[in-house]
Amino acid sequence: MELNINANNVDVNKQLRAHIERKFGGLIRHLSAISSVQVELSSQPTRSQDDRMTVQVTLNVGGSLLRAEQRAANAVEAINLVAGVLDRRIERYKSQTYRSERAKQVVPLGTQQAEDDSRVPAYDGSEVLSAGNLVRVKRFQMNP
Repeated sequence: MELNINANNVDVNKQLRAHIERKFGGLIRHLSAISSVQVELSSQPTRSQDDRMTVQVTLNVGGSLLRAEQRAANAVEAINLVAGVLDRRIERYKSQTYRSERAKQVVPLGTQQAEDDSRVPAYDGSEVLSAGNLVRVKRFQMNP
């Protein structure tokens, strides 16, 4: 897993880098298909002190992108918030992916009926009634 950290108007010291690696390095346990993590830290002067730091994280998961963005007063708090959002997004992604994988494995009912019909010998007993309606007699082998 590749971890890229970009910073705009923010100094990334060793402690902050270690905190980012600890938070997002553990995501590989939840989803092993993560190929890269892009972390963007930015500080913007706003009127509210609570929204100064913005953290955006983009996960590349087998061609799919999972993104999260959070604002907070300091970088550590914003990183913690965005990690919680990503945990929920990963759980939702996994449930959708596994659900679709199971759907691919299940044979549709129409295919099952077609396979069952193919095992029964074909009976070509059809009659044309005087009204022009076609009536077909079907016979199925059934086990008691």
